[in-house]
Amino acid sequence: PSLPDSIKLFYPPENEGQIKAMQRTLDKYSDPIETWEQHSSNSREKPFNYPKYTYTTAKHFSQERTALLFAPGKYRNLDFEIGYYTSVVGLGKKPSDVTFTDCAKGPHVPALEKFTNRPPNGSGLDTFWRSVENIASHARDGMKWTVSQAAPIRRVHVQGDLHLFDGDSWVSGGVA
Repeated sequence: PSLPDSIKLFYPPENEGQIKAMQRTLDKYSDPIETWEQHSSNSREKPFNYPKYTYTTAKHFSQERTALLFAPGKYRNLDFEIGYYTSVVGLGKKPSDVTFTDCAKGPHVPALEKFTNRPPNGSGLDTFWRSVENIASHARDGMKWTVSQAAPIRRVHVQGDLHLFDGDSWVSGGVA
């Protein structure tokens, strides 16, 4: 069907080329990334416990709204951050009809601004306006959902741990 640009429909990838192409597409809907080199204007050496990069809040007041729809099937080797104003929705009858597997993180929300907000942990107090529903996550590292308000996780089957924080980051309610 013909869909508006704000709605993306995905089908299970059948080979490595399709997985890589889907990963590139999904990365477009993540929050922007900032590396330590971009952050540090005076070329200071990165402290040993800081991450290589952090997601930022640059899309916080964006006008963009996106729905990422996943047709039933298995989605292998896909790790993607769910950014501001993005909804991830499995189109199956039950969560296990859309499964993210053979991946480290699958769909996830980490703490943001790890170089500036409580380094190196970042914060989940500004990670709202995103959602996930009707999927199963079989990620090796569990499913990370470091959120604040307006960030529901509904009808999600997590095989493994559900992390409602990211290290020692601050978070607050918001999971409905």
